[in-house]
Amino acid sequence: MTFKTGAFSPDEFSSIAESFGYRYKDLAFTSSIGGKETPQFEGLLGLQSLPCGISLCASDLTSRFDSEHRGAVGRSLTIVVLMDGEQADCVLGDDKQLFFGPPSASVVSVADGALLTGRYKAGQRSRCLLVRARPDDMSDDAVAEQLESRLGGTAVKPMAMSHRAMRLAEELVSPVSQGPVGRLLAESCALEFLARALQTDIGAEDSSAARLSRRDYVKILRVRDMLMSEPGRDFTLGEIAGEAGMSVTVLKAKFSAAFGQPVFAFLRDVRMQRARDGLENEGWSVSQAAYFVGYRHPTNFSTAFRRKFGFAPKDLRQG
Repeated sequence: MTFKTGAFSPDEFSSIAESFGYRYKDLAFTSSIGGKETPQFEGLLGLQSLPCGISLCASDLTSRFDSEHRGAVGRSLTIVVLMDGEQADCVLGDDKQLFFGPPSASVVSVADGALLTGRYKAGQRSRCLLVRARPDDMSDDAVAEQLESRLGGTAVKPMAMSHRAMRLAEELVSPVSQGPVGRLLAESCALEFLARALQTDIGAEDSSAARLSRRDYVKILRVRDMLMSEPGRDFTLGEIAGEAGMSVTVLKAKFSAAFGQPVFAFLRDVRMQRARDGLENEGWSVSQAAYFVGYRHPTNFSTAFRRKFGFAPKDLRQG
């Protein structure tokens, strides 16, 4: 894991957070001292992307001022391990408390993006580990499918942590664990956390919403056509549900009933097929293919492409 120590301004912190999948929308200081260039946090912050597709963020930070942060969290499952410090006043969406108090672990599932609000007091310290997994990033197809099935809703649930697992988390937050040995430790720990999170009861959809009338089927076909015609568009479930004239819950249930897979799994397949067509028949580069089908990072696109077809997109270009 690559660590940085020192003071972090809001702009620096925002840049690091975005690389982990969190996009700042607003930052407000309750003290007149603060500004965008004024260091807001002091301490240690580390990031790591693992070969299995899991991303880690370890931090031991102290807030210098009172502040309130708002940002967007994308579709993902994140294990939040709070090891030491004060309970953070963080809320996901309108009413979902993020942390339960140290030491603890929580599973945060985000189905379609959600607003995260965090409030920090001057002098407040928090030492935590974030383990994030997204279906598109996973190197194992079976794990990706199981992860996809657990992202049916946005929820926060406590997760049981063994003493051994908590000790592993403590090691990961320490900058001593570096190099190949540190990477092996990080990956084994991250995979155990993900396995435990997938065993956590995150919640189930209402099966009564899956009944499909002819009128509903026509609406779902219209959704399918929209997804297929604009594979690079940054869709949200709320937007798609609005186009269909349904609630998000009803859309998810009825789309799965019609096509046998969730909305975003279907969209991912559409994107991969469109990318393959572009690479084979239209002379697209790998970077162009990633961009045209809605991927911000070519590496994530290549991972999803290989998982879908069994070979890398660059192999098509070489052929």
